[in-house]
Amino acid sequence: MRLGLGVSVGLALLAALPGTVRAHPLLDQGIASYEEADFTAALEAFDAASRDAELSVEDLLRLFEMRALVHHGMGDEEAMRSDLHRLVAVRPDYALGALAPPPVQSAFHDLRIEYRAAGLRIEERTENGVPTIVARVAEVPDNLVDHVSLQCTLGANHGKVSRTSKGTEAKVYLAQGIGHEGCVAAARTWQGGVLFRASIDAPQPLPESVTRGFEAPRYEPAADTGANEKKRKKWPWFVAAAGVALVGGVTAAAVASGGSSTQTKSLGRGMVNW
Repeated sequence: MRLGLGVSVGLALLAALPGTVRAHPLLDQGIASYEEADFTAALEAFDAASRDAELSVEDLLRLFEMRALVHHGMGDEEAMRSDLHRLVAVRPDYALGALAPPPVQSAFHDLRIEYRAAGLRIEERTENGVPTIVARVAEVPDNLVDHVSLQCTLGANHGKVSRTSKGTEAKVYLAQGIGHEGCVAAARTWQGGVLFRASIDAPQPLPESVTRGFEAPRYEPAADTGANEKKRKKWPWFVAAAGVALVGGVTAAAVASGGSSTQTKSLGRGMVNW
C-alpha cells in the first residue's frame, strides 16, 4: 500500500516538472494528424487551438511552428512564411524541431535576416500640450498582439493610472504638474499571454551644475596695445562661440536623456528642448 502511494506521488511530482509538461491537447492532436500526412485535419486542430483561451505563449509558439509545417505540406508558402515571421518576431533564437524539413528551415533562416524582432517601447511625449506616456509595439506582424496594457505610478502620492487598449498601442495622459515615478507595459495575446514587456523609470532632473546656467567669462582689456590688438578683438568672439558650444552640448545631453517629449526649460541665457 505504501509502495503504491509512493509511486503515485512520484509520478505526480514527475508530471509537474517543467520538462515534462505536455502541450495543449489540440496541439497534440494536430501534430499527430501532421505526422499521418492528414494536413486538413492538422490545420483544423491548430486553428481550433489558436482560439482557445488556455493556450500559453509556449503553446502559441509551437502552434506557429507546426502550422507553418502544415502550410508547407499543403503548398501554401505565403501562409508558411507568415507563421515563421511570427516566430521570428516573438523569439528570434527559436529552434525549429526535428519535424521541420530543410525548405522550412531555410525559409526560417532567411526570415531571421529579413525581419527584426518585435519589441515593446515606452515613450514620453507631449500631445496637444498634455504630457503623455505611450507604449507601442514596433516591428510586429499582423494578428499577433491583441492588446497592450500600460500602468504608471504618479508622483506626489497620486496613486496609479492605467490603460488597456486593443491593438499595438496604449496611452496614459498625465495631469499638468504631476509627473510619474515609473511605468510598466505588457503586450499580450488575446488569450492574455504576455509576449513583450517594457518599463521606464522616473525622469531624472538635470544636475545642479547645469541648471544654474552658463555665464561667459568677463573680458578684461589688457593694458598694452599694438601687437595684442588683434587678439583682444578676437577674444569676445571666441567666448561667444564657446558659450554656444556648451549650451549646444547641454541641449544634446538633455535630448538624449529625455526621450521624445518636447517640453522646454530655461538654461541661463539659452533654451533647452527635451
